[in-house]
Amino acid sequence: MAAMVLVFALIIGFTIYRAKEDYENIGREAKEKDWILLKQGQELDRLTGRLKEMEKKMADAQQEEAETDEFLQEYRALAEQNDSLMKQNEELSDSLRELEEKTERVYAIRRDIVEELEEEFSDSDLEVDIDPESGTVCLDSNILFAYDDFRLSNVGKETLDNFFPAYFSVILRNYDSVSEVIIEGHADDRGDYSYNMNLSQARAFAVMNYCIGDEVIDGVGVNDEMFSEDELRVIREIVTVNGRSYYDLIYDDGGNVDADASRRVEIKFRLRAENVLLNGE
Repeated sequence: MAAMVLVFALIIGFTIYRAKEDYENIGREAKEKDWILLKQGQELDRLTGRLKEMEKKMADAQQEEAETDEFLQEYRALAEQNDSLMKQNEELSDSLRELEEKTERVYAIRRDIVEELEEEFSDSDLEVDIDPESGTVCLDSNILFAYDDFRLSNVGKETLDNFFPAYFSVILRNYDSVSEVIIEGHADDRGDYSYNMNLSQARAFAVMNYCIGDEVIDGVGVNDEMFSEDELRVIREIVTVNGRSYYDLIYDDGGNVDADASRRVEIKFRLRAENVLLNGE
C-alpha cells in the first residue's frame, strides 16, 4: 500500500513538474511572442509613418504636377498671345511703313508744286506770301477790298488779273495731282461771328466770281481774258469757296491779334494723294 502511495506521489510530482515546465515554456513562448509582437508593432509603426510620408510626398507630387500642368497651360496661352501680338505688331509696322511711304510721296508732290509756285512768282512784282510747307498763298484783304467791304477794289482786280493766271498755270500743269483749290476768306475779330462769317464768305466769293465765275455783281463779272473756256471748265471742277469768320486769326509777337494781317484771302490746294491717305486707301 505504501508502495502504491509512493508511486502515486511520484506520478503526481512528475506531472506537477511537467506542468510547471510546460507552463514555463509557455511563459517563455508568450514572452517571445510578446517581444516579436512588440518588434512587429514597432516595425508596423515605422512602416505606417513611412507610408504617410510617401502619401504626403505623393500628394505633394500630384499638387506639383497639377501646378505644372496649370503653369504649362498658362504658358501656352501667353505664348499664343505673344505670337498674336508679334503678328499684329508686324502688320502694324508694315502698315506704318506703307503710310510713311505714302505720306512722303504726298510731301514730295507738295514740295514740287510749292517750288513751282515760288519760281513762278519769283520775278513777279506781286507781293505773294507762299507758305513753304503747305503752299498756301495769302492775299492781303486790304489790297483787295476796302475796310468792311466785300467789293473788289480796282487795285484788287489788277492784283487778281496778274495773280490767278500765274497761279493756275502751275495748278493746271499738276492737275493729275491736285484734287481741290480752296479760296478761303478770313476776317478780324471785330464784330460778331455771323457778320464776319458773311463778310469772309462774300470776299472769298467775290474773288472766285471775278476770276472764274459767271455772275455779274455790281457790274463785276468774270474776267474773260484770264482763262480759256477749256481752262475755265477744268478750274471750276476743282475750286471751292469757304469763309472762316474770325477763326484762325493772326497774332503779333506780343500775342495780340493783328487785325490787318487777319483780314486776308488764302488760296490753298489739296492733293489727290491726300484724299487717299484720309480715306485709308
